[in-house]
Amino acid sequence: MVLFLSTRSSWPDFHWQSMILLDVLWLLGFTVFWFQPARRAMANEVLLRSHYWLRLWKQALLPTALLSVFLGALQATLVSQATPTACRTVFALLAARVISAANCQGEKLRESQRLQELQGLSPSWNPIIVRQLLGAPGLLGLLTLFASLVADLLTSSQAWPLLSRPVDARPGGYLVVLGALPSLLSMAAAVWLVSHAVNSSIFESEEICFTKELGCLSGYLSIVLGLLTLLLHVFDLPKLQVMSLVFCFGTMVIAVLASAFGNRVFLGGFSSRCLGVSTLCSAFILSSFIVMLLLDQQLIPNHYELPRQGLAIMEYLSVAAYLLWPLAWTREVHSSWQLHKAWPSKPIQMA
Repeated sequence: MVLFLSTRSSWPDFHWQSMILLDVLWLLGFTVFWFQPARRAMANEVLLRSHYWLRLWKQALLPTALLSVFLGALQATLVSQATPTACRTVFALLAARVISAANCQGEKLRESQRLQELQGLSPSWNPIIVRQLLGAPGLLGLLTLFASLVADLLTSSQAWPLLSRPVDARPGGYLVVLGALPSLLSMAAAVWLVSHAVNSSIFESEEICFTKELGCLSGYLSIVLGLLTLLLHVFDLPKLQVMSLVFCFGTMVIAVLASAFGNRVFLGGFSSRCLGVSTLCSAFILSSFIVMLLLDQQLIPNHYELPRQGLAIMEYLSVAAYLLWPLAWTREVHSSWQLHKAWPSKPIQMA
């Protein structure tokens, strides 16, 4: 934070850049906390439960969202004499709300959960929410896409703004970065859930196991390339940004197809066929946009002039297909994690 304050270049961008920095630090701290070896084994019992996310929303996310709106409003309003006092008051209230995250009933609820888990039951007051977690990338990403498009349309006269081209950093580009960071992190969690739910049989061939691993690795690589695209967007490197976006969507196509074939969804019943159809549709949309983007940016030399409206619509559909793909696995993931994979079933010790 001290390094950021000492190297900031412009005051108009200060509040946007500070929000991005806080977003990165918050997500990085969350990830490092749960990847610590002593906590990793307990992550399934906490992160897949509804009570944790409700408490996190009330004690951290909502105050942080209000703080972000407050910081953004500071940049858009004139500074008056009363502003310093109002700022200190608002910051104190929000900080107190975040710090007072203790729950006096926490130990009682944890004891109730342990007793029900010993009986092989999922706690009724704290159910698993894998369906909601699979929908989190779509919810966060589509809200970000909508907010960015509205901001670009209100602040610029150019119709059909494109996320794959350099856009005005204020506010459309900053909104994309702010919303895409948690969207990609939730996408990584969704890929992890899908990777643990594609065990359709105990006896699997080496080819099927390899296909599953290839799909999971491709999904994670796509998310890393998405983060790289955001970084290149911040540093205003359009050509490298386009190439990174192409590889991001290309590896996602491999992940979508490999995970589906690894689970043999095309050979199953009605649910598997629906998943297969959605898989093919997502792969087709992503592949089509990759080709259109390569032609439009002249990365493949051609004499075609693609209409901006068609390219923009295909880009929006591709982003939606990318983020909504985990929802196609809702039934498979939910049924798999309902079979006590989300918590350890310990036998009751007899006296």
